[in-house]
Amino acid sequence: MTNYGLNAKEGRDTVIVTIVVGAVAVLSVVLRVMSRKMRHLDLALEDYVIMLAMCFVVASTALVITSVTQGGVGLHVAEVVPTDVEYTLKVNHAPMNKECN
Repeated sequence: MTNYGLNAKEGRDTVIVTIVVGAVAVLSVVLRVMSRKMRHLDLALEDYVIMLAMCFVVASTALVITSVTQGGVGLHVAEVVPTDVEYTLKVNHAPMNKECN
């Protein structure tokens, strides 16, 4: 597998946007939990569901970074090794399609 880094502008922009949006989401959840604690309120079911969703946000961010740096996302397909294209497609779509090999 080739390490493409963040050389392609499109891939780099994708990583930047994903990290910024993910950080804003995590920060808002942290502030929500802190505000509930400051008001001496117990965490409700929706707070735990939001924290679970944050796990998916972090995992999704890691997936995007891996796809850009290891799979060549953001580059023209002619610049990417075919096995890396296959890797990216498997990583991004295998969780949705259990029949992938």
